[in-house]
Amino acid sequence: MDERLRRLQRLVAAGSDPVYVRELRSELKRVGQGAVLDLGLPHSWEVVGGTNVAYGQPLVALRGLCAGDDGLHPFVQGLARPLTFKETIQARINQFEYEGVASLWSSWLDTSSAIVYQKGTTKFRIVSMSAALLNDVPASFRGVFLPVAYEDFSSFSEFDVQDGDDVYNQELTPEQVLKHKGWLAAVEGDRNLLRRYSNIVFGQVQGGVAMAFWTVHRQDAQGRWAYPTQSQLRALCANDLVNYCNCIGYSYLNSFTRFARVRPL
Repeated sequence: MDERLRRLQRLVAAGSDPVYVRELRSELKRVGQGAVLDLGLPHSWEVVGGTNVAYGQPLVALRGLCAGDDGLHPFVQGLARPLTFKETIQARINQFEYEGVASLWSSWLDTSSAIVYQKGTTKFRIVSMSAALLNDVPASFRGVFLPVAYEDFSSFSEFDVQDGDDVYNQELTPEQVLKHKGWLAAVEGDRNLLRRYSNIVFGQVQGGVAMAFWTVHRQDAQGRWAYPTQSQLRALCANDLVNYCNCIGYSYLNSFTRFARVRPL
């Protein structure tokens, strides 16, 4: 670690002067390290991507747009990355507090968090920040999902759509959301963040239900489950307010990709 980086880390540790925080992030980015979302720095929001673009295309665009931002947008190994699902929720809350229901609420937002399914079962795992999404989905990738070995993700907590404790694939009440193991995993166990978000969402929607946790699994009229035939990894997506801010676990990597970008004022 060079002396400039050590000095900036000491200055930031001694206080939260935005000038030093910004300089530290810029230096971390320069030396190929990483930094998470920091809402204490002056910023605005932008949505990058669109309907007919695969995951890797706006990922390349995001990195290009953020190349000269001095580390304002989160990055890993010196490269800008999509916000995690938790960071996306933090971003929406932040925008709502300053602007109300604005751009981040009117678009679905894909993330660098992943949901991994085991073939032939209703089991899945959630990865807060997926190296596979960041490294294995080039702009040319056109697969619906990434084929993976489910056992490679054994270090992450496992969940089961059929566990009987939580409801999947239908809209939820506020009480169901706050105890939902899938939702809690998606926000990395931050119950207070989930409560703040659900309070905003349920304050905006009609009918008293919203925020479904959707997976690739489906049931037919007789209640029989359709299972994935291949173990697979997909990006978690935060749906827009019109669509009840559902957590989407079936999004396609070959289309309909949008990311939230932290941009300078």
